[in-house]
Amino acid sequence: MQDEQQRLRDRVEIEQIRSLLNQSPVAIAAHLGQACGVVVVLWNSAPRLQLVGWLCALILAGAMRALLTYSFRRADPAASQWRRWGGLAFAVLTAYGVIWGAAAILFLDIVDPVSMIIIIPIIVGLFSASAAISAPFPPSFFGFGAAAYLPMLWVLLTSGSWLGVAIGLMACAPLISHPLICLNVHRELERSLRLGFENEALRLEAEQANAAKTRFLAAASHDLRQPIHALGLSFAALAERVRRADTKPQIAQIDEAIAAIDTMLNALLDVSKLDAGVVAPQLQPVSVTALLHRLKTELAAAAQEGQNRLRIRDCNAWVQTDSAMLHRMLANLLGNALRYTSQGRILLAVRRRGDRLRFVVYDTGIGIPEAAFANIFVEFHQIDNAQRDRRQGLGLGLSIVKRLGALLDHPIGLASTPGRGSCFWIEVPLTHEPPPQPAGRQQPQTLLHRLNGCRVLVLDDEPTVLASMQSLLERWGCEVTPAATIAAARTAARQRPLDLLIVDYRLSGPRTGLDAIEDLRRAAGDPVPALVITGDTAPERLREAQRSGYPLLHKPVQPARLRSAIQHLRADRRGDQRLVHPKPNRR
Repeated sequence: MQDEQQRLRDRVEIEQIRSLLNQSPVAIAAHLGQACGVVVVLWNSAPRLQLVGWLCALILAGAMRALLTYSFRRADPAASQWRRWGGLAFAVLTAYGVIWGAAAILFLDIVDPVSMIIIIPIIVGLFSASAAISAPFPPSFFGFGAAAYLPMLWVLLTSGSWLGVAIGLMACAPLISHPLICLNVHRELERSLRLGFENEALRLEAEQANAAKTRFLAAASHDLRQPIHALGLSFAALAERVRRADTKPQIAQIDEAIAAIDTMLNALLDVSKLDAGVVAPQLQPVSVTALLHRLKTELAAAAQEGQNRLRIRDCNAWVQTDSAMLHRMLANLLGNALRYTSQGRILLAVRRRGDRLRFVVYDTGIGIPEAAFANIFVEFHQIDNAQRDRRQGLGLGLSIVKRLGALLDHPIGLASTPGRGSCFWIEVPLTHEPPPQPAGRQQPQTLLHRLNGCRVLVLDDEPTVLASMQSLLERWGCEVTPAATIAAARTAARQRPLDLLIVDYRLSGPRTGLDAIEDLRRAAGDPVPALVITGDTAPERLREAQRSGYPLLHKPVQPARLRSAIQHLRADRRGDQRLVHPKPNRR
């Protein structure tokens, strides 16, 4: 703890010296200008040799200060070296003070009004300015002040003239006020620097904690997805064998439990995708009527279950947005309202705001305290769910809304009163209805619904997943070649022709499934269609998988989605150009 405090103090001190030296160009110019004025005005009344020598000394001091500033900036010294550089700064500024003190001794004459008028105001002005300029490092102010100001006071108070003594006494006031000003400014600057560094440290700690949380969630998510993925595949294969009237309720319960787990893991995946930046919005004109009708149909059952009255007001307008993302945002807001409202009312209204459309979700639920407004958009934060009831979700819905709003540039806001309800809104830019599209050819109805004879190589280093995948695919009529290593898969690819590769992204060892696909295609001598399956949610892994261009499914994979992906890839293999997937682009 003491070491941390010392490091913080060192950083504050070096930054204050940096601030002092940053004033050097202005200070050098001010001192040189004032000195030239003294020489010009006193040229005919003071010894010229002394004037020239004094001016040369001040120019030398300015050169020393410029060299010190240049050396400091070039060296960019460590914080622990502040004493050395502070000592050099003190010496240079004290030299300035000695030179100005010498001016008072050499040129200040009580009987010469010209010298009185020019020297006293200049030294007092420089002393006053130094209280602010040198405040970052007070020793430099005291060094300059003692060397420059005290000689002037000594000349005035010992002049033997009542005028000189009177002026000297009046000039004593800044000796009290200016040091106090310097110290006050120094304290404020020091406090500001300390707060800045402490905030920076807190921000770094928060970023490190967030990165650690992301890594933990990615690792935990991957490890959880593996057995759940195997469970889902095994259950799908088993359900087809034991589906009878007496087993239907149990199958439905298991299926519901797997779906609930899948929903929670997909919420984590959505956050990881958004953080990884692999989700790109597809902006296009979207019918508000169609969007609202879909939401009403999807959420009607949830509203009835909570004995809530759900109203969605129609609006014949078009907005420029990503249809899926805006739907997700509104569905999350409505789902949140339904979750925290019981026997109440939920309303989704649409209002025009100039060239934008505002979607507003009202509810008569428990409400949100104003102090919690900022936190409700943070991951896993939930109000009134200390028991972490999973039926109330994971606390990711509003976090996803916030991320999607930032991605789409759709402002979001809220207002709420505890005990009376809440209001969330999203603003979306309006657009014009697109022209009608010409009717295209109907999709052929001959897309294979059976996979009989499809030769599939499955590469996965998890034995349970490999066995479950093999069992399910064989139930669908596929000829499956399982492989637990890249080497075994490469051997299999050489021995028999293949129609499809299903490869796990994360394999044991340094190589990924993307590397394995390239190896297997070379071994087969054929660009075999490939499907990548992953349980990894680390942002950097998601970005790499996204860039590959291969079709990607995330564990746990629903059997229906797996089957649909295989059917599309097989149709592509057979030459149906309407279902061609983008070619991989690893670079």
